[in-house]
Amino acid sequence: LAGSGPVDRDGNLPGMRNQSLALLAHGLAQHGIASLRADKRGVGASMKLPEEQLRFQTYVADALGWLVALRAQPRVGGVGLIGHSEGGQIAPLLAAQDPRIAFLVLMAAPGVKGVDLLAAQNRALFSASGVPDDQIDILLNNRLAWWRAARDASSETTARVELNALLDRQGLPADSPQRPQILALASP
Repeated sequence: LAGSGPVDRDGNLPGMRNQSLALLAHGLAQHGIASLRADKRGVGASMKLPEEQLRFQTYVADALGWLVALRAQPRVGGVGLIGHSEGGQIAPLLAAQDPRIAFLVLMAAPGVKGVDLLAAQNRALFSASGVPDDQIDILLNNRLAWWRAARDASSETTARVELNALLDRQGLPADSPQRPQILALASP
């Protein structure tokens, strides 16, 4: 199960060819272990969905479908899951729903809460981009407020209302092209 972003079945992102999943599958095959890899939604030959419909549960449902397909193969015995990054979050959800999962391998799966992970990732990205430390703190405080508002809202509608009010308080103009991207945090 691939990590976040538009990853193809070989583990490549646009503009970044690393073949990580292809290499892993090859190594498994050398030991007699079959693998099934698939392009993530909207990548390669996979069915495209509008961006607003791409949700975490979509990837979980896709992976459940792949399990059904694997188990329909007569030469396939036990089935396990190997998940990288976001795939390492999906794999335990699948195992919780399917007690027949034989094993889990989680590579670079988050071991902290999502908000904490996002904060650490954003801090590193800002720093690597040369953003001054005092500006990083401001940017992160704003983003932490967005993420917490979206996480803690009781519904998608409530999250949109709270995010809009927060963005107004933070001074982001209503016609800013960033606003729809931030409001997408309200999506389940």
